[in-house]
Amino acid sequence: MLILSVVSCGKEEVPLRGTVTLSSKILPSDLSFYAVGFNFTTARFSRTDQTPFPQIVLRADTDVSGLITAVSFNGDTGFAYSPFALEGSYGTAAEASAAFNALNDIDPSDYVWSEMGRPVTVNQVWLFSTRDERYARMRILAVSEIYSEDAPYAECRFEWVFQPDGSTSFP
Repeated sequence: MLILSVVSCGKEEVPLRGTVTLSSKILPSDLSFYAVGFNFTTARFSRTDQTPFPQIVLRADTDVSGLITAVSFNGDTGFAYSPFALEGSYGTAAEASAAFNALNDIDPSDYVWSEMGRPVTVNQVWLFSTRDERYARMRILAVSEIYSEDAPYAECRFEWVFQPDGSTSFP
């Protein structure tokens, strides 16, 4: 029995929920540039110039004057599939929270899935599908536009829950 407890203590539990803030800020690396995204499967941040590639990256589109025109999510490794579905936009944080918390079981065929999640605004609830059809739900808590000397960028804070077993029921 002691051996079983020692073995199980060494395994790191991957969180299935949390709150993160993503930025669309582009950062320099030795050879090029990268952004930092998030991977629901590992519950970790990752860089776009390294593996594993993030499953979700925040993007801020700007116009010629440098103003941010839309904030969106990109899925992992480009547009080869459609990972985003907007469950709903709500008038208040309480309404968005209630919808997010009530979203326990989903039928993927009930949603319109797209390559990008846009525009991203406060009090939205989004669904995300990984390439192997595991799902995350996200509630947008805050979206900020930042105008720096280098370039404008956006930040998005969201609450998330990930369903790791391939079912359509959230833990």
